[in-house]
Amino acid sequence: MRLLLKLLASPLRFIRRHLLLLSTFFLSLVVAFVAGFYTVHLKLPPYKIFRAVTNNAAQRGPSEDRLLSTIFLNLYIKKDAKHSIKTTRRGSGGGLTSFADQVLAMNHEGHIYHITDESADRIAIEPADYHYAEYVEASESDKYKDMWHRYNYFRYIDILYLTSDESQHLAVSYTEWIPEEECYGTAVAVLDIPLSVTSPAQVKASAEDWEVVFRTQPCLPLKTISAAIEGHMAGGRLADGGNGKIVLGSGDYAWDGLYAPEVLAQDLANDYGKVIEIDAVAGTHRTISYGHRNLQGVVVGRDGQIWVVEHGARGGDELNRVVQDLNYGWPIETLGTRYN
Repeated sequence: MRLLLKLLASPLRFIRRHLLLLSTFFLSLVVAFVAGFYTVHLKLPPYKIFRAVTNNAAQRGPSEDRLLSTIFLNLYIKKDAKHSIKTTRRGSGGGLTSFADQVLAMNHEGHIYHITDESADRIAIEPADYHYAEYVEASESDKYKDMWHRYNYFRYIDILYLTSDESQHLAVSYTEWIPEEECYGTAVAVLDIPLSVTSPAQVKASAEDWEVVFRTQPCLPLKTISAAIEGHMAGGRLADGGNGKIVLGSGDYAWDGLYAPEVLAQDLANDYGKVIEIDAVAGTHRTISYGHRNLQGVVVGRDGQIWVVEHGARGGDELNRVVQDLNYGWPIETLGTRYN
């Protein structure tokens, strides 16, 4: 018993003797935690240093190769390759496509690069205007400044090369702000390229040269629940449906009854949470299936069968074989749950 009391008394004596030192240590931990939290949350000046260190670590892959990240694929570029895909604002996204037997990459700002074994060269094709600057201006107004704006998810989503009988085309999908109506949705625009063009480096185009062949309807207002625009929930993946047709996986922008007051995916009167076929030549479209959440993978098989990968709620991701007029259930049926 005496031995036990001695053992218990020893740490107590240590604490009494070093109380000031211990108090200073724990107070320093609390101050460091609070300072770090507010540095990141309020983006105080040291935030840029922390962000640079984080980005530098994230860019390293196997053998110090550089990481090129899109919302669909992560590509590790050899450290001695001279690839450089630059951005001017924070964000992620973009897509990859072929141009005949060549590779094109597009970043989240819509800048298009011709990729070869040796380099990544930005080509003179400007994307259709998604009115990002006008959205930022609106978001800073008294009307919308108190909302949560996730600018890094307002982006160009995918790029697709396709051909028809008379021409070849590039198509892009993106979240678009409509300044006149102060609302947003997904748009698909097409750039016609003469068949005589054999390299994307030969093409020069401005934003006005693109033709918008599809806009989701209705145009959505900014949300007061969660983020104003849930751009990472736009879906937006494109696939070649043959004969000038484009298959679009249209996400629901989190208008699902949880992060918005309404459920859009179950309503055939709108274009959200749907698989949609767009005729880029005729300018028409039709809904193939509905009840989807966030379609970020779409492919058309050689037999014409459409397959989609759908990002569900936590634990509820799906691979679906798309059948005409079928309801895929979201948000009524899901194996997922909320992330919190």
